[in-house]
Amino acid sequence: MLAPSSQEEKGSDFSVVAVSYRGFWTSRGRPSERGIILDAQAALQWVLGKYDLSNTKIVIWGQSIGAGVATTALANLLETETDGRKLTAISGLVLETPFVDLRSMLVALYPQRFLPYRYLCPFLRSTWDSNGALQRVAAAKPTGLQKILILQAGSDEIVPDGQAELLRHVCTEGGLDAELKVIEGALHTEIMAKHEGRKMIAEFLKNISKERCT
Repeated sequence: MLAPSSQEEKGSDFSVVAVSYRGFWTSRGRPSERGIILDAQAALQWVLGKYDLSNTKIVIWGQSIGAGVATTALANLLETETDGRKLTAISGLVLETPFVDLRSMLVALYPQRFLPYRYLCPFLRSTWDSNGALQRVAAAKPTGLQKILILQAGSDEIVPDGQAELLRHVCTEGGLDAELKVIEGALHTEIMAKHEGRKMIAEFLKNISKERCT
C-alpha cells in the first residue's frame, strides 16, 4: 500500500505503508481470511486518516495472495465508505502475480479428473476471490481509480499461465482501465528482482502521481 503525495513544484514524495497481518511478524493473533481482510481495511482507514487527501494519491499493492487481500479490501471500502473525498484518493491498484481465486488454482494445478485435489474446493477455509472482488470494484464505479497494473511472472512456478489474463478481462468487462504486463524470465517472487518489473512499477506510480489531485 503506497500513499504518494503529489507536489508538482517539488516533485512527488512517496510513503510506503506495509501491513503486518495478524499471526505474522510481530502481530499477535491467528491468521484467517476474514481476520486478514479486517486488518487490511483497518490499515486503509488509517492511511485515509493520516494523509492530507487534498494532496495525496493512494495506490493499493498486493502480491500473490496479497492481491486477493488488496482487491477485497478495496471492494469493501468502496461499498461501505460514504465520504467521497476519501474514495477519490484511491488512485491506483497494483496486482503482482495474482490468481483468480483458490478454487481456480486447484483446478488449474490439478486438471486430471482422476486426482482428488480438484474436488477439495468445498473444504477450503479461504477463497481469496480476486475475480469476485474486482467485479464488485467495477460495480462501485470508483471515480478516483485511474489505472490497474497487473504483473505476471513469465516463468511463474506457482500461478498457472492465464490467471492474470482472466483478471484483466474481468476489469475490462467492468469498465476498469487495466493493463497486463508479463515480466519475462521472472519466477513467482522475482517481479521486483527484475529490472523490467521495477521499471514497470516505477512508471506506473510516476504516471499516477503526475495527475492533478482533485
